[in-house]
Amino acid sequence: MLTFDRALANPLRASVMYPPDRRLFRPFAVAARVADLLAAVGPRAGLYAHVPFCETKCTYCDYETVPLGKYAGAGVEAYVQALCTELRTTLAALPRATTITGFDIGGGTPGAMSAEQFLRVIDTLGAARLAAGFEISTETTPTLAAADPPKWAAIRRAGVSRVSMGVQTDDEALLGRMNRAQDKSDRMRRGIDALRDAGFAIVNLDLMFALPGLTAERFIESVDFAIALAPDVITIYDTVYKNRGIATQARRWDLTPSPKDYGDQYDRAFLRLNAAGYRGRYGSVNFSRVPGRLGTSRYLESRILDGADYAGVGLYASSLAGNVWRFGKKSYGAWIEHAARGDLAAEDVYALPKAHVMAKYLLLALSYGYVDGARFQARFAERFSDRFARARSFAIDRGLLQQHGDDYTIVPGAFADLPGLRALFYPDDALPWLEVPL
Repeated sequence: MLTFDRALANPLRASVMYPPDRRLFRPFAVAARVADLLAAVGPRAGLYAHVPFCETKCTYCDYETVPLGKYAGAGVEAYVQALCTELRTTLAALPRATTITGFDIGGGTPGAMSAEQFLRVIDTLGAARLAAGFEISTETTPTLAAADPPKWAAIRRAGVSRVSMGVQTDDEALLGRMNRAQDKSDRMRRGIDALRDAGFAIVNLDLMFALPGLTAERFIESVDFAIALAPDVITIYDTVYKNRGIATQARRWDLTPSPKDYGDQYDRAFLRLNAAGYRGRYGSVNFSRVPGRLGTSRYLESRILDGADYAGVGLYASSLAGNVWRFGKKSYGAWIEHAARGDLAAEDVYALPKAHVMAKYLLLALSYGYVDGARFQARFAERFSDRFARARSFAIDRGLLQQHGDDYTIVPGAFADLPGLRALFYPDDALPWLEVPL
C-alpha cells in the first residue's frame, strides 16, 4: 500500500500525535461559544488543568510554558487564582449529569505550585460529580520532588493519588543538550524516594527513547536505572520531532533517528521491563506492576481508550466535546485576563470531520498497543473492521496487526513500522502531509 511506504519514507511526520501538522485543520476552524461547546460534553468526561511554569524549556517540549523565574511567587499565585476561577466556570458549564472520570494537573511543571495552591485547585473541583474510580494525578521534575519532601506529603494528603516524575534519561550529557542539566541522577534518586515516602498510590517514572544521538545500548542503561529506582509504573515515550527545537537540534547534529532506531530501542526495553515485572502489551508505552492498572491516569485512560470528552482549563489547554476541539487562549496575558473574570475564551476551535477524530483516536490507542473494537464502536457507532476494512487487511497481511475477535494488537517486532501503520488510518486530505519535511 502506497500510504504505508510514504509514511516510512518520512516517518517523523507519522508520529503518535495527530494531525501531522496543525495547518491541516485550518479549514475546520469555526467561531463558537465555549460555554455551548462544554454544554455538549458527554455523560463521562475527563478534566485537565494546565500549569505552565518551567525552570527551563526542554528542547523536545511542544507544550505551552512560561519561565518560572519570571513569575515565581506573586505570578504563580495570580495564575492559580485565575485557574480556580476558570475551573469553577467550566464545571458550571458542563451538563449536570456529566461525571468526571479523572483530574490531571499537568504542565509545564505543576510542582511549581505550593501544597496550599494544589489544595485550592482540588477544592474547587468538589466531590459532587466524581465517577467511580476517580483519581487525581499530577507530575513533577526530579529537582522539585527532591527539594521539598514535606510538600509532596501534603499534596498526597490533599487528594492526589498518582504522580509522574519526568526523568527522560540518566545520561547527564544528553540532559544538558536537552536543556535539563539541573536534573542530576542523584536528584532522580532522592526525588523518587520523596514521592514514595509521601504515600502516593502510584508513582510513575517517565523515560524517552529515540532522542537525538541516543543509542539502544545507552537507552537500556536508562531503563535499568529506572527499574532500580522501583517505581510502580515506567512509561517510555517515543520522541516526537514535530517540535522545532528538537527537530532543528537533530538536523544540526545529523542525529535524527530512523524507524529502525525506534524499533531497536523499544524492543529491547519491552523485553527488559517485562522481565523485571513491569507488564505491558507489545506496542504500549506503559509498563505497570500495579495489579489491574495499565499505569496511566484515569483521565488519560478515559480520553484515549474510550475516546471520552474532556474539558481543559489553563493556558492554551484543550477540550473535546464530540467532534469539536477547542484550545484556550495562547497568550499568557490574554489567558489571565479572560480567566480571572470567568470568561471562557478560545484561541482556536475546530469542528472536525469524523474521519479526523477517528485518526486521532486510533493513533493514541495504538500507544497502548491495541485497538479495542467494542470501544471504537461505542465511540463512533461503526465497527473498526468495517470502517477500515482495507487498512485492516493490509496490516494483518503485512504482519503489523493480529486479530482477536473484534480487537487488534500490534505484532511483536513491528514497532519500527508504526509510522506506516499509523498512516493507514489517515483521511485522504491528511496524506499530502506525509510528503512535507519537518
